[in-house]
Amino acid sequence: MGDPTVEQGLAAIRRRRAQMWAVFLGYLPVIGLTAIVIRRFSVEQDTEQAMLFVALLWMALFAITIIRAGWVRCPRCGKLFHQRVLWGVVTWSNPFTRRCLNCQLPLQRAV
Repeated sequence: MGDPTVEQGLAAIRRRRAQMWAVFLGYLPVIGLTAIVIRRFSVEQDTEQAMLFVALLWMALFAITIIRAGWVRCPRCGKLFHQRVLWGVVTWSNPFTRRCLNCQLPLQRAV
């Protein structure tokens, strides 16, 4: 069994990545449902503006979840989990990595 702090940190990273994917995959269903509701309960002139508002709001939510998922610190080394920084410059970034790009801590720990 590993260090509980490291396990909690990895669980937080997994949770943030799951939130990012949920927002990404939820875009089309939310926009489709919004279109149905708006068309049923509004006049024709407001439909485009309301859809644009909802789409931009969802894109902003997605941007926030990407930032939260991508800028999380590794629980073992304290550096950014998804980015390798060298001399203050991001030299490599991989949002899909399964290991810390700095200390190679695996995201899925063997139990």
